[in-house]
Amino acid sequence: MKIIEKKCPNCGAGLSFGEDDTSCKCEYCHRAFEIERDRDMFNDANIDDIDAYSLIGTGIKTFSITTAGVIIFMIAVFVLFIIFFINIASDHSTNTPSNESSHVVENTPTPVPTVSVVKHVKEISNTDLKLLRSKAYGFDDVKGERSSTYSYSNKDDEIVRTIVAYKNDTNFTYLVIKVLYINFWNQDDKKSVFIPVRYKNVKPNLSYTDDEILDSMKIDAPRYYLNGKKSTYIRGGYKSYKKFYNDKIEPLKKKGFKVTVKK
Repeated sequence: MKIIEKKCPNCGAGLSFGEDDTSCKCEYCHRAFEIERDRDMFNDANIDDIDAYSLIGTGIKTFSITTAGVIIFMIAVFVLFIIFFINIASDHSTNTPSNESSHVVENTPTPVPTVSVVKHVKEISNTDLKLLRSKAYGFDDVKGERSSTYSYSNKDDEIVRTIVAYKNDTNFTYLVIKVLYINFWNQDDKKSVFIPVRYKNVKPNLSYTDDEILDSMKIDAPRYYLNGKKSTYIRGGYKSYKKFYNDKIEPLKKKGFKVTVKK
């Protein structure tokens, strides 16, 4: 008996049957087929006898695990795992004790000084200082009242320090001016006086008017007696820079002010 070799219409595997068989079954996918023969094609010399056989499925295809099926199964398992993990994480965050949030609030760092103040400390320029100095030199209280015994020597004036003390939105800028007074009768009798001119809330780049500068100025020192007598004094000053610093700057530091010093 002649054996006919064809491909399974269902899975494409090789399938063989006898030329007189009326049915066959695929050994791979287990699908059953009826075999039909086209008698007219057998008499055509140009047509292969194999083409005269047709396979018509009759049985129910048995399930087989293909590569595509394996991939789909793995994707489904992965999706289920992700959903399970998300549910666990959600439950954990929901059950977190409420006192944890209060703990975070308690450890919030203290706010740093505002941008405007920090900006002032970093950006006060030489041009700013030059204008502040010119206003301070023109302030009558720098010279003050004194007897004719001592004369004011403005050629020896010197800005010895520029001090900025700042806290939150408040800042004080001190120009410490070293002023020399000379005894008219005794040129060797010289008095160096340190006069602190204070400006309140100075802004960088001097974005205010001259009147505002003058309004913010103050000689921040007690009367200074040149010879120990009340008749010979200037309106405000210190006999040393250290005395001024201890008297005016140290108290600001104790109140929480940050201090920068420029020579």
